[in-house]
Amino acid sequence: MRYAVIGNPVKHSLSPVMHMAGFLASGIDASYEAITVPSGELDAYVQMLSEQYHGWNITYPYKEDMIKYLDDVSEEAQALGAVNTVKNERGKLYGYNTDGAGFVAAVQNAGFVPAGNRVAVIGAGGAARAVIYALAKEEAEITIVNRNQQKAGELARQIENKFGRPVNCVPFDKGEWMLSSGLIIQGTPIGMQDEPFPLVLEGIKEKVLAVDLIYKPLQTNFLKQAQNLGCRIMNGLEMLLYQGAYAWDIWFGRKAPVENMRKALYSALEKES
Repeated sequence: MRYAVIGNPVKHSLSPVMHMAGFLASGIDASYEAITVPSGELDAYVQMLSEQYHGWNITYPYKEDMIKYLDDVSEEAQALGAVNTVKNERGKLYGYNTDGAGFVAAVQNAGFVPAGNRVAVIGAGGAARAVIYALAKEEAEITIVNRNQQKAGELARQIENKFGRPVNCVPFDKGEWMLSSGLIIQGTPIGMQDEPFPLVLEGIKEKVLAVDLIYKPLQTNFLKQAQNLGCRIMNGLEMLLYQGAYAWDIWFGRKAPVENMRKALYSALEKES
């Protein structure tokens, strides 16, 4: 069996390391590779994938574009307008989005229960959107912290219409959300180049779980700030792990060997650093 992750760029992806470790531990005879899809060539690559691969993951910038090629799309992927996992059943392509579920599994594993608890999400882009959708599904009380209040407001209304739960929107600035949230998520690209986080987090509640969806670098300046202020911290590697594990449910109808995959991920990153 053949599986892959597609994107542009994608050679940096840790998904092959993670999934190959899982295949080895589970005795599954399969391969997993990273495939760069050049701009404007998605049509041809989807044709090739549908003929030669049993399934694939999608990363930037093709999560939205992939939907038009699929025969069926899950409710969550449809609502998000983005797909990160495709299953190929004899030429019929089925699309899913496991990003949000992967995030929820990661924070639950860290001891945070979303239901009834306050959560602040910084950002309203693709990654943040998947996380917000999944947290709303779990009945968390959500505040979106974003510079573009119009964009945040549109997302909040979509979530409110879908789940019937109010979503608060506040500017990207210090505020009450820092004091009241048990989980604070950094969902913007800020920190990928190791640049400083533009908001001083002093006033944040001690022992809050602070999560950055970025995993390269392993500890962004947002996480360093949060840790120095007494917060528990988590990077995006656990979300990557669990969204990959949920893809196994879709592809194989079985649970992934999460511990083997986790060890492979952290080992690969240690070698890179």
